[in-house]
Amino acid sequence: MPLVEVHNLTKVYPLGESIFGGAAHGEVRAVDDVSLTIDAGETLGLVGESGSGKSTLGRLILLLTEPSSGKIRFDGHDLMAASHREMRRLRRDMQIIFQDPFGSLDPRLRVDDIIAEPLIIHERISANSRRERVAQLLRAVGMDGSAGSRFPHEFSGGQRQRIGIARALALRPKFIVADEPVSALDVSVGAQIVNLLARLQRE
Repeated sequence: MPLVEVHNLTKVYPLGESIFGGAAHGEVRAVDDVSLTIDAGETLGLVGESGSGKSTLGRLILLLTEPSSGKIRFDGHDLMAASHREMRRLRRDMQIIFQDPFGSLDPRLRVDDIIAEPLIIHERISANSRRERVAQLLRAVGMDGSAGSRFPHEFSGGQRQRIGIARALALRPKFIVADEPVSALDVSVGAQIVNLLARLQRE
């Protein structure tokens, strides 16, 4: 059984006001009748021009954006029919790495707290165990444990993206949507992040 099953997924946005005032007629089909399956351990890459709906599709699969129509099954569960409680339980196994490493981290929190946030929400573990897990995650993404006491603005774009990856991995998810995680980085740093993601998947 595939880990992710998507059938005829569609997202339609109505057009807003026209440039001449009043309501504009029509709609934008950001995602149009998409079907796909993803097995556990599989990597699926989406290729398309900017604005073609790649990010929207990722958010739809995670139900961060509500689909207009279609079906999504994750690990055997029908997400469209899942209760709030069931979705809360399933969310620990579905994570996202955002495209923008500068806007996706709360600037008011230290790195330790950013990475620990999913653990606080979803896992009942002691503060000591949580600190050990955060230090382990930082090491896994190639950062020193001392980075946890610092704030996001003290890091480069590549380092911030590593922090975002550590946060996404905190709950050991079964499925991660990586939303163009290197598009805001220069080529050499982007290559490091791609290699890091490939290594972490193998592990």
